[in-house]
Amino acid sequence: MRSRISQGWSRCSRACALGVRWAAVALVLFTFSAGAADVAIREGVLILHSNQRPTPAAVIIEDTLRRVIDGTLGRPVDIYSEYLDSERFTTKAYGETHSEFLVRKYGDRNIRVIVASAAQALPFATDLRSRIPPPVPVVVHLAIPKDQLDAASLAPGIVGVTVDLDPMPTFELAMRLQPHARRLLIILGAGERDRIWESRVRGAVKRLQGNLEVSYLIGLPTPEVLRALRGLDNDTIVYTPGYFLDGTGQIVTPRQAVETITSASAAPVYGPLDTFLGAGIVGGYMAPYADQSAQAGAIAVRLLNGAPTSEFAESSATNRPMVDWRQIRRWGLDDGLLPPDTIIRFREPPLWKTHWEIASAVIAAVLLQALMITWLLVERRRRRRAESDSQKRFSEMAHMNRSVAMGGLAASIAHELNQPLGAIHNNAGAAQLLIRADPSKLDEVAEILEDIKHDDKRASEVLSRIRKMLRKTDIEVAALDLTEAIDETLKLLAFDASAHGVSVKSELAPGLAKVWADRIQVQQVILNLALNGMEAMRDRPEAGRQLTIRSSQANAKEAEVSVVDSGPGIPAEILPRIFDPFVTSKSGGMGLGLSISRTIVEAYGGRMRAENLPIGGAGFHFTLPFAAGRRP
Repeated sequence: MRSRISQGWSRCSRACALGVRWAAVALVLFTFSAGAADVAIREGVLILHSNQRPTPAAVIIEDTLRRVIDGTLGRPVDIYSEYLDSERFTTKAYGETHSEFLVRKYGDRNIRVIVASAAQALPFATDLRSRIPPPVPVVVHLAIPKDQLDAASLAPGIVGVTVDLDPMPTFELAMRLQPHARRLLIILGAGERDRIWESRVRGAVKRLQGNLEVSYLIGLPTPEVLRALRGLDNDTIVYTPGYFLDGTGQIVTPRQAVETITSASAAPVYGPLDTFLGAGIVGGYMAPYADQSAQAGAIAVRLLNGAPTSEFAESSATNRPMVDWRQIRRWGLDDGLLPPDTIIRFREPPLWKTHWEIASAVIAAVLLQALMITWLLVERRRRRRAESDSQKRFSEMAHMNRSVAMGGLAASIAHELNQPLGAIHNNAGAAQLLIRADPSKLDEVAEILEDIKHDDKRASEVLSRIRKMLRKTDIEVAALDLTEAIDETLKLLAFDASAHGVSVKSELAPGLAKVWADRIQVQQVILNLALNGMEAMRDRPEAGRQLTIRSSQANAKEAEVSVVDSGPGIPAEILPRIFDPFVTSKSGGMGLGLSISRTIVEAYGGRMRAENLPIGGAGFHFTLPFAAGRRP
């Protein structure tokens, strides 16, 4: 019967376990399918950059688009980025393969908007758009020059922001700032982008008014360009849009090319892109990439919110005159010739504007200087007298504090003296007995007499320590062995700690360099902190009364001493004022010990702080400067 019941339970258990397993599998499949559905439902935005990520323009465009879309859409959206690196590779060579790769990569990501950044990305985005499974995404373009975009031939579903890169306004700005210029030098690279720029620049030169002599450096190796720039006169205007490719096939970013050009040029340099500001150019008429990206991002947000493309007309970013104030000053150009709406970057306002308070104070100080000198001479004598009186009063207070502390250690002092005195008494009695019993045992008597001398020395040392602590003497600042000072203080505390059931532990750093302080005052500080810690633990169970004294190197210039107890800690309401005079957490305390201790420490250039420990108890820490390099 029992066997049948056991078999029944076994079958039931296996069935339950199998059911739990199937339920777990179903839960995992449900979770996975829910996550997959969420990925499919969430809208995606794909940003296609013509160039590589390190270009300053790509960084600004990327960051601005993400900030605008994430900040204004009002719901989560996945934003992806791809870099076509067109300065190194042409889309003709790998475009179809790359497009197929991106279709596989983003085909199930619900891409609703493709942002095409710069001219090379637009045809690629158009092709990719036709390959992605429905619904077909909208293409938003930006940073594409007007003269490279045929708006009439754009396919439906493509909208965006163009930019006018006509060099003429920048030429006119340069001629305005350099009215005596006689020559215009134009520098272009050797890439496909540079051929477009050459056509654009030559068209602007034909419209130039004036007698400027125009010359070109096109497709040359960078070293040759730099040699030509070094030989220029300052009556030359240099214009460059930068380049990706020089005459040797060296690939750089346009900003890097501009930085190289401006560092060698003996004449002011101008350019068309705001990313060149700060690279050494004077300025130019520019449509900031951040503005273009913000407009394109706003279009993308409206499209994601359901606006049809028919609502959008082709718009163009606004060009503004922008200059680098530092370059205006470098070349001695007259900022009064700038157009009224010029945006000035890196401007350094005059001192009287940024620090008018300081300037006013300086003027007032000069006017009052004679009166102040007279007053200071009078106050100097008063201060010296007051400092002398203050030091005398502080010494008296410190002495009183030491006397109170030593009075509190009376039991410990008595115990320390009682041991050697008792030993002296016993040894003297033993010596008398030996002499009476067997006068021949002089060796043993000599040993007893040696013990008597040792115990007498111990008693003398105890009395010496007490006398030093209680004596009113001048401060003797010198190189102090901190470990020895702490050890002497621990000997004074030993019996008192035992009487209060406090376990005292020392953690002293070996080989610690000597500090610059007075021995007696340092021991007074440690004694104050230790006695406060023992007092704070009086209501704690005896097994939990732990006082720890540590020494360590705080930094390259200071040593640190810490006194940590396991008491209830410092009340939060008085912790910020714990070192103020007459502030205390003890019912019968005067509130002077910590104030005196901090004054002593700060007199040597140290610092003192208190804290409540996370594990309970309070920690007091003070620092003292090392003695190395100091003289008495």
